[in-house]
Amino acid sequence: MNIPGLMRNRRFAVLLFLMMVLVSGCSRQMVRTEKVKALIGTTWRAAEINGVRVVFLPRQQLDIALVLYRQGHIRGYTGCNSFMGRYSRNVDLLSFTPEERTDMRCSPEIMAREREFIKALREVSRYEISGSILKLFSKDGRKVVELIAVRAY
Repeated sequence: MNIPGLMRNRRFAVLLFLMMVLVSGCSRQMVRTEKVKALIGTTWRAAEINGVRVVFLPRQQLDIALVLYRQGHIRGYTGCNSFMGRYSRNVDLLSFTPEERTDMRCSPEIMAREREFIKALREVSRYEISGSILKLFSKDGRKVVELIAVRAY
């Protein structure tokens, strides 16, 4: 048995294994970066709030939507009013603080959905992006909002 050759093969195998681990770590980081790019600067239109499909209501002006900006700011529209605020993100953790909102009056249905949307945003603690779908979850793991990417900047 050739011990020096065996030791060289083991060293090569260990080196190869370490390189594979390093490369796989880099690819995971690249995926996270792509998710952040998709999350930030994209217009996300609400498709579902608390399990209820969002449909365009009579007299509704615009879609319910939001955009996250790199500086930690959010802007959005509730179907009646526009709003702005802040968000914080750490890997897949996400939280929103809607702060200011215009004060237009719309139909009772639109106003009720606006309140539900803003309340759901305040409950968000985690997110997942799959393709063009953004899912927002509460601390207890319940999906509170599902959004669809409609435009990226």
